[in-house]
Amino acid sequence: MKHKDITEKKALCCFSNRVTRIGKTTATITLLITGVWIISPGGQGYAQVPISFGQRIVSSIDDPAETNELRFEARAGDVVLLLLGMDTDLDLKIELYDPEGSLIEEDGTIGPDFIEIVTSPLSITGDYKIMVSGVSKTKTGDYWLYIQRVNNPGKAKPIGFGETISSSILEGLGVDAFTFEAQAGDSILVWMGTDSNLDPRVVIYAPDGSYIDEQVEYDGPAILELQTQLPMTGKYTLLTMDGVDTTIGDYGAETGPYWIFLQRTNKPAKASLLDFGKTVSGSILPSYGVDTFTFDALDGDSIWVRINSKPRPCSLQAPIPCSPGMPALAGKQVHTIFL
Repeated sequence: MKHKDITEKKALCCFSNRVTRIGKTTATITLLITGVWIISPGGQGYAQVPISFGQRIVSSIDDPAETNELRFEARAGDVVLLLLGMDTDLDLKIELYDPEGSLIEEDGTIGPDFIEIVTSPLSITGDYKIMVSGVSKTKTGDYWLYIQRVNNPGKAKPIGFGETISSSILEGLGVDAFTFEAQAGDSILVWMGTDSNLDPRVVIYAPDGSYIDEQVEYDGPAILELQTQLPMTGKYTLLTMDGVDTTIGDYGAETGPYWIFLQRTNKPAKASLLDFGKTVSGSILPSYGVDTFTFDALDGDSIWVRINSKPRPCSLQAPIPCSPGMPALAGKQVHTIFL
């Protein structure tokens, strides 16, 4: 954050209804439009910048000794996700304090790197503080920070079983949040695909904020598939983002469009009934859509399914993965499945 040094004999400073008198001293004050201000006479001043769930910010350490402070409101029982990334050699430490001033989470790293913190359920309702500062106090640079509540997320979009949604990760360390309702014992299938350099990553959290499962595919264009069984009834959180692999210099900064499909494989939604010996016609609409069919069968039945389609070019966005250089798909495909 930028600072301006001033010397005052006497000053009366009023910010966000908080009044601080500064005597005859030298102070360093940061000028922002909003925020709750703290000014230390004879020392460095900084602002408590508000941040909300589902928000991503870009900030910087402009003075090696600087500490950036953010605040957010949370309730007892909330489970909070914090993502911190930098693509320079900036070394950073992140600390999380509860409303009583107790340190509850901390981590640090030397960039370029990525930090991911998921808290235990918070025990107190009130204002929480995030402190970001340099580890060595010798370096400056930019960083990204993202915050989310994984039980009842902020800025989330609903997604239903049998639905395909197109979206985009528009900025480095960007995250999209989706929610869906499910029952205990439901088995779900998630597909996420892209024809960009984005490395698809999906993470699922339970209604109480506990971690369920995740999947990532590197070296986009790519398609990932995640199948998992859900342990409880309620509203689940599904997060999509760029995958991180620091061993190859990938810090979650890639962007691009993607599509995501969600289905419940036991009792699927928007499914059409298919009978033995019956031929049906269909279309994949919209692009990257998926048609779901159900049929009744007996243990030991042997079946075969034939899918006819017009020849088309290989598409990295199709539910069936392929690679550049593959020939056009044949007009007739035959699959045999044994039950």
